[in-house]
Amino acid sequence: MGDGVGDQFVGQQGYEFGLFVAEGGASYTAILWEAVVAQPLVSADIHREQLTAILDVARRKNVTVQVLPFSAGTLAGYSPAFYSFSFDEEPTVQAVAMDNLRGTSVLEGPEDLAAYANAYDLLRSSALAPDASAKLIRGVLRNLREDTS
Repeated sequence: MGDGVGDQFVGQQGYEFGLFVAEGGASYTAILWEAVVAQPLVSADIHREQLTAILDVARRKNVTVQVLPFSAGTLAGYSPAFYSFSFDEEPTVQAVAMDNLRGTSVLEGPEDLAAYANAYDLLRSSALAPDASAKLIRGVLRNLREDTS
């Protein structure tokens, strides 16, 4: 099991994620680097729970989960994690948020938005398709179960 602190953090993040991607809510796309999927950061038990939760959420009509594979090379380090937001029916990026040590930075300038829209398009087009991503995640789950058996 985990040390408690990491478990609590992961649990809180999962709770917030679950609220954000409620069935029938806003559309949500997550692009996860394969290293995040393949390598447990806390404990194997928590990692299994996280991967199972990702697969459950990915089954929702308004959620797309894609994995950026190791074979994409340096793209994984192309940009720090960011969130892009569109508030209209059209998927035009209207704001970008990034977590940092001092809080969250929000970008709204046209040049920033264009750069992050391009980064998102590049990452999304280089990531595995949603079905292939789910298959990869299920494979990692199988391996985790076999390793603890």
